[in-house]
Amino acid sequence: MSVDVTGVDRDTLVRPIQSFSKRYLAALAVGLGLIGVWLAFYLQQLQHGLIVTNLSDWGSGGGVPWGLYIGAFIWWVGIAHGGIILSAAVRLLGMDTYQPVARLAELLTIAALTCAGLFILIHVGRPDRLVTSVIPAWPTRVQWSPLMWDVTVITAYFVLTATYLALTIRYDIHRLRDRLPSLLDPLYNVLMIGYSETEDEIVERMVWWIAFAIIIMAPLLLHGG
Repeated sequence: MSVDVTGVDRDTLVRPIQSFSKRYLAALAVGLGLIGVWLAFYLQQLQHGLIVTNLSDWGSGGGVPWGLYIGAFIWWVGIAHGGIILSAAVRLLGMDTYQPVARLAELLTIAALTCAGLFILIHVGRPDRLVTSVIPAWPTRVQWSPLMWDVTVITAYFVLTATYLALTIRYDIHRLRDRLPSLLDPLYNVLMIGYSETEDEIVERMVWWIAFAIIIMAPLLLHGG
């Protein structure tokens, strides 16, 4: 048994990715099937417009049921917010025992931000509108447009979380390389370009300051979200 400096058994960490159970493959098949159904519905909406959703007028008062898309966006931003705050707290307070949890939180944040951005794409109707309308208008309208602020929140979270991963995952790969699936060796080689153990101490300081910035920004971004 090999134990990391955090006291965590390395074999326990990598065991779930060394084999595939029938239950996992069944769950994967169901998940891919649901994604296929979603793609079919989205392509129909993309072809015929948002009118096919029939979300324009529900109930006697009408209301704004189209806001379901933005509501889903806010939900995913909340998940991402929780993930990045958890990771920042673990690194800022030096709780090494919970580093595996912090890594899961970072990966969850990336996945949640991807889903949040997807709902913005769905909400604007056509993906090209982000390029033709949203991005060009961002510098002048971010201070008063909720949609522009949504893009700002997603971008800020994504950059911070991706920076976390880019800086720290090299440490994990270096120590677990012989136990990771060889199928991803090309990816590992790219991530490990120029790696030296001497950078670990520098990276730790950089990550601490990023975590500090996230904790400071958290109330502002949460309010904006």
